[in-house]
Amino acid sequence: MDYVANDKVIAYASRYGAIGWGVVSSPSYRLITAGQDPFSKNGLHLHRLGGIEWQDVARTVREGIGADEMRAKFGLAHPIQTKCAINQAKAGQLITEMKKRFHGKAKVTSSVP
Repeated sequence: MDYVANDKVIAYASRYGAIGWGVVSSPSYRLITAGQDPFSKNGLHLHRLGGIEWQDVARTVREGIGADEMRAKFGLAHPIQTKCAINQAKAGQLITEMKKRFHGKAKVTSSVP
């Protein structure tokens, strides 16, 4: 599955939940090496997707919509891979919830150096 312009992505932080969503504008991808940044020091989380216009993002991961709530409210399980497709209707409901909770908290565009 490759990302294309206008795909919607949901950011999920392990142990915290869904922490934001964005729209892919011009996708770019890179696999980094362990220790290259603070998030990769343990050899995990090495995938980097750039070209995302983040719409509604939590200020901290602690504000995330956790796995239990995602399952109960939206019938969604936490992701088991770095990228995976999810039911569009359920994703739309989750995005609507993130708009309510995180609206205006962060507007950033990610890039892959």
